[in-house]
Amino acid sequence: MKKNGAKVQLPESQAPDPAKAKQQMVDFFGDVVTQLGSLEKDLKKSGPPPVDAAKADYARAMKELGGAKQALDDSRVSLQEQKVTDQASLNKALQQAGQDMAAYGKYDGPAAELAKNAALQNAFASVPNCSDLVKSASGPVPRS
Repeated sequence: MKKNGAKVQLPESQAPDPAKAKQQMVDFFGDVVTQLGSLEKDLKKSGPPPVDAAKADYARAMKELGGAKQALDDSRVSLQEQKVTDQASLNKALQQAGQDMAAYGKYDGPAAELAKNAALQNAFASVPNCSDLVKSASGPVPRS
């Protein structure tokens, strides 16, 4: 995932200091929330695809994207507020963050949502940039 043109990566390993490890995860969550916000803004600016019956899929994709962004931001805030003093309290805080985001654990993103529309499948498959987006989100584009 990219943030302002730079790759956003999960921290490679937890820091030896549990409080520092927590902060690394809070920062990571914040970077991903920022990236999701940028994506949401770009999709709103672009508007729904010019394909019949895609408006409902676009609205659903935007709703899911907004929900995923909000769930991650809520988890980030909750994690930031947790007092972490040792590995056990870090594990507890991270487990809570995971539970907070569980509803979006299988979310593949707006490109995968839009690719479910049969009318959009050909467009996604025939335009390299679109096809690459869907492939990176959920595997090969289904062909009709």
